[in-house]
Amino acid sequence: MSRAEATSHVSRFTAAALCWLLAGVLTAYGAGPTAPIRHAARPVAKPAANPVARPVARPVAKPVAKPAAKPAAKPAAKPTPKPTANAAKPPAGKKTIRMVTINKREFLVLRDVATFYGMNYKVAGANIILSSKYTTLEFTMGSRELKVNKVLVYMGFAVTSAKVGPLMSKADFLITLHPILSSMSLPRRKIKNILIDPGHGGKDVGASSANVLEKDISLQVANRLASKLKDAGYTVSMTRNTDVFIELDERAKLSQKNRADLFISLHCNAAEATSASGIEVYTATPLGMPPTRDNVVAKAACAATAVDKENTLLGYLAQRQLKGLCHGADRGSRRMRYVVLKDNAVPAMLVEMGFISNPSERAKLQQIRYQEQIARALCNSVNEFRDALKPKMPAAKPVSVQ
Repeated sequence: MSRAEATSHVSRFTAAALCWLLAGVLTAYGAGPTAPIRHAARPVAKPAANPVARPVARPVAKPVAKPAAKPAAKPAAKPTPKPTANAAKPPAGKKTIRMVTINKREFLVLRDVATFYGMNYKVAGANIILSSKYTTLEFTMGSRELKVNKVLVYMGFAVTSAKVGPLMSKADFLITLHPILSSMSLPRRKIKNILIDPGHGGKDVGASSANVLEKDISLQVANRLASKLKDAGYTVSMTRNTDVFIELDERAKLSQKNRADLFISLHCNAAEATSASGIEVYTATPLGMPPTRDNVVAKAACAATAVDKENTLLGYLAQRQLKGLCHGADRGSRRMRYVVLKDNAVPAMLVEMGFISNPSERAKLQQIRYQEQIARALCNSVNEFRDALKPKMPAAKPVSVQ
């Protein structure tokens, strides 16, 4: 990016300032408060002692003893100067994330993000890799694709660069990356009541190919998923149990009517190219971000805005489980404001289980074994999501024995 294209402004956040940002400013992106991230406290300079002089009763010939020497006051901490645009590294020993403003959009220095999470940082050609013992993040310059432990997650904005190095958008740090890496920062909630939505139905057959109908596959998998969730102890309801047509807005309203804690909509994909294949998981596009398919930023809030960060974690967990158990092509965790997603005020996802237009995947989608794998993967992801957001148990009261 040339200087003529954008004017960069660089500012610095300490870990303490970032915790304040995560706790308060996140509401600007449609998210609720988050728990602060642990960080090393800065030493505070102690005020100098101010000893009181002892009064002298009367003058004497002997010289007056000098009062005890005052303890040396620590020098006042100097304010941290703003780094210049060509600053290569943050100050040593501090968890500092520098922010760069480009074309009125705020970005964070990826090297500093690595430091903040205690990760190693490496640039290999167009790839930027952040890694620790259990987590590897793979960014690609100029791309919105992020791989978290080899699972594809689509960000809202592409990775770019400045003189300080590769950058990721601040919005993606707060709403895409941090909810996945630090689920403890999300509000606690109980996940008990699940609403399953078999896509289409009745006069709406959905996608079709070789006399195989999407509405039939989605209902078959929905029944298998409902059985597994019930066995796991959840209360399960469905938007339809038979081949009937239900309007999209009515499906979202059923979520509130049934007091659902989680909403899962099941679908099959289709494309003109019969070679297209793979699994996708969609959640609602967050406020201030564009959907995966285009670059038009969502400027208005919707019902799902209240759970933008929870949706990020849910989509990632489901995509990871489906990739691991179904072995389909990883088309990533994506974002789109479909009616059943944007009108849901609880965590919600829409799963594209495979391409009915692809002969190989169409055959698998009809197999009981493959449908069971999909159901098991989704049940596993619900369990993981429930455990990640589980409310903390109150401390047990001491029992007094008479």
